[in-house]
Amino acid sequence: MSSACCASTPLSTEEGLRDILALRACETPPPALMLAKVGSAAEIALYDSLLDGNCATIRYHVIVESTDGLANAQEIARASDRIDSLLFGAVDMSADLRAEQSWETMLYARSAVVHAAARNGLDLLDVPWLNLADADGLAREARAAAALGFTGKAAIHPDQIPAINEVFSPSPEAIERARRIVAAFRENTTVAAGGRRRADRAPGAAHHAPDAGDRRPARAMTPFAGILAEAETRAGGAAALAGRMPDVSPPEALRRIADDRYLSLMSRRVFRAGIRHSVVDDRWPAFEEVFRGFDPGAVRAMSDEDLEALTKEERIIRHWGKIRATRDNAAAILDVAREFGGFGDYIADWPGADIVGLWADLARRFSQMGGNSAPRFLRMAGKDSFILTPDVVRALNAAGACEGTPGGKRARAAVQQAFNAWAAESGRPLAHISVVLAIAGSA
Repeated sequence: MSSACCASTPLSTEEGLRDILALRACETPPPALMLAKVGSAAEIALYDSLLDGNCATIRYHVIVESTDGLANAQEIARASDRIDSLLFGAVDMSADLRAEQSWETMLYARSAVVHAAARNGLDLLDVPWLNLADADGLAREARAAAALGFTGKAAIHPDQIPAINEVFSPSPEAIERARRIVAAFRENTTVAAGGRRRADRAPGAAHHAPDAGDRRPARAMTPFAGILAEAETRAGGAAALAGRMPDVSPPEALRRIADDRYLSLMSRRVFRAGIRHSVVDDRWPAFEEVFRGFDPGAVRAMSDEDLEALTKEERIIRHWGKIRATRDNAAAILDVAREFGGFGDYIADWPGADIVGLWADLARRFSQMGGNSAPRFLRMAGKDSFILTPDVVRALNAAGACEGTPGGKRARAAVQQAFNAWAAESGRPLAHISVVLAIAGSA
């Protein structure tokens, strides 16, 4: 989730429209918005269309707190890939339902929102506990929410955070079990290769390769050979097409890349967003200097005053939000390195058959890694990944792999399955298939 969040008044109000206008005029927009009273997927689409340009990196935390929102929870949850979480708002929901605000009376509504969040792979926060004097009640309701499927609980006071964290944090025993599962999974090459032996698959692993033999797109798709033939024609022949293929690094090479280089690549991608790439690239030596060689520990140690001084540094792009994101991402890289033994291990070991899962995890852990930023960063690093450019999406639509832009998690999972099937058919990496699709789908 994003490290900071601002609340927005509903778009149906004059105040809500003023909020959006203020955001559009803001040089440094917040990393995330809490969207109140969302009742339909169309409202999310409107936010997407209004919060473009400098605001295109804003993530959403959507409150489901009305009967309309409850009825449309599934559609809302998959309305945009900028949604990080849903929040259940029991106070307004109980008023809309003409019911008391108790656990029992809200159980159906909570369960429906749990289903929507889980089905679409979103975090889900329960309503805050409003009685600050009743710590036992907070712990009791937090445990009930966790048992039902919530991944967290909102707080209205810092004193509530330790009790909430205690409930929703894994126990040392659970962490150790997860480490053993991941270690066993990494050693099992049969699973990593997408083999059919389900008994070899690590149960409960945080992420793993879908079984390519068992999961295929539901719709009949155009064979890759036909798409390749179209791309070769458009590119001017097979040799010309081959010359446009990006480099893809093996896992061993990805592990050898130092964490400071990953932070440099990630930061370059963040600063490139919305700007002509050459403008950023020409200034990158100065970026390397002022951000201390992108050593994650050194960047994490930069004070607010250090960052503010960079807004006056004429040799770099003086964008406060992106400057601040660099320090946030340095801290996140250190966290990932501690968890996985190195950021390179984290990238290298994530299976390509679930690359959209890596996109989502990067967007969750890092600042300004939403949209196509995560896949473009991976492409820059050499990790095999496709990118959902407009041309690629056009080709996916024509091939029957998806309809429209695959923004939700289920739609992206279907696209992943399509790429997995084409990879099995052609023996080509995802990045090369992506370029073939982009050329075949070019307008």
